[in-house]
Amino acid sequence: GKYHGELAVEGAAYAPDGSVASRFSETVDLNFPDQKKADAFLKLPFHYENQLSLAPGKYTVKAAISPSEGVFGKTEAPVTVEPRDPAKLAMGAIALSRQLANASAPAAGLPADMIEGASPLVAAGHQIIPTANTRFQKNERVLFYTEIYEPSLVGQSPAAVNMRFRVLDKSGAGKSDSGVAS
Repeated sequence: GKYHGELAVEGAAYAPDGSVASRFSETVDLNFPDQKKADAFLKLPFHYENQLSLAPGKYTVKAAISPSEGVFGKTEAPVTVEPRDPAKLAMGAIALSRQLANASAPAAGLPADMIEGASPLVAAGHQIIPTANTRFQKNERVLFYTEIYEPSLVGQSPAAVNMRFRVLDKSGAGKSDSGVAS
């Protein structure tokens, strides 16, 4: 009595020489309680997200999505991953989110490179689930995640790094201020 569908999603990141740097593939299950909900789904754009681990460089990411055999849509986009100079202070990209979850206990204390699969964005025991849809309603809670990389100072005392996040509206007026934190 319920409606079920599946979307096959496949993609790859290609290096300039045409070699495959990373791949992803999954089947997305779609379940609807009735025909009305299924029809409503078909009228909206489908939003899909995935995470790839890529070394610094330039890539072309190509993806295809298929609701049934012989029918598919495809897209591609250029992606550049900038290298990080370990001798300089740096900040990672800002990931925006609507969702916050408790981080799983085993993953919460491990470095990202020791966790299999996509690296979760974890801070203070919470996992931030990134969204690719960056349009938020005025009444929505918006979360963000970034990483600050201290410069490597071999043989010297570590630098004291402090940060402060301020959220401004279009006019430049302050809407939120984290205060200074180390």
